[in-house]
Amino acid sequence: MSTREAPASVSAIRNPNSQLAGLAPRPPLSDAALFSLVLTVREAGRRLAMSDYAIATACTILHRALRVLTTGDEQPNPIVATSNSAVNGSDALSGFDSIEQSCKHSLGDIDPHTIAMASLSLGGKVQEEHQRLRDVIVSYYRTLHKNRRSPLEVGEDYDRLRESLVQTELFLMRLLAYHVRRPSLPHPYLVHYLHSLLHWVGKGIAQPCGSDLSAPGNSVNASAIALARLPGLAWSILADTYQSSMCLDFAPEHIAAAVLHLALRIAGVEIPGNRHSEMAWWQAISDSLSREIVEQIQLRVMDIYAVDDKFKASSMKNFADEF
Repeated sequence: MSTREAPASVSAIRNPNSQLAGLAPRPPLSDAALFSLVLTVREAGRRLAMSDYAIATACTILHRALRVLTTGDEQPNPIVATSNSAVNGSDALSGFDSIEQSCKHSLGDIDPHTIAMASLSLGGKVQEEHQRLRDVIVSYYRTLHKNRRSPLEVGEDYDRLRESLVQTELFLMRLLAYHVRRPSLPHPYLVHYLHSLLHWVGKGIAQPCGSDLSAPGNSVNASAIALARLPGLAWSILADTYQSSMCLDFAPEHIAAAVLHLALRIAGVEIPGNRHSEMAWWQAISDSLSREIVEQIQLRVMDIYAVDDKFKASSMKNFADEF
């Protein structure tokens, strides 16, 4: 990507005074390419020992940038058909060649990987976890190419990447009209909801769904195990939500509540009295949250895992072919 010749941003819809006005929307990345791109950002962030907050911020910046480039605005789009092409297979993950083709041709002269790398660097800065440019470049390069290429050495290639990263960060700032303050993330909400819910449940009160309270040797241990794995399970699901752009489409407190609701279902934990209550527990923690929103978020999460299954199957196929 030649960032010195980077085209103007259509974010002028939101900021008429932007110096990057006038760009026509670009064709979006395929679902497979977007999934791979975000996965690379997350893995590179872990290599850099960045916090989950910083990685989530980087993913949010990346999704914002891609939405502005492809639609011209950052308006939420919560309604996504469950017949998503990536899920049904019309956008089949037939191999990494199709992903690379989408990355090369969808955004024209803007390289998605350079945008992703700049988002990672910028996300660290926003969360005050500054990373050296060299570390960001080497980590992202290693994550992207894994064992297919030798490690990046300091030289002409590195110098070009470093210059491109610096220029792309500036381009990204202008693309987003300099609105890159620390975003409102669902993570603090999830921590608060977990603390409140576990305090409400109390020790030994919550029961696994379908458990027989009158059965001998009943499920005190099973309940303790289910409750013990709940925080980690919910946190993992929340991290996976950044594989899609739902962070732009729903309020962070709604995402946190829907993720916790899903984690409770997966762990098999039923909140005491919830079945017979006039108000569900998630309605008690958010007045603006409706069952429809919960279902929409959870469907989006299920779509992510459907794409993940196809992505893993494609990875195994490519590995078998190379072997």
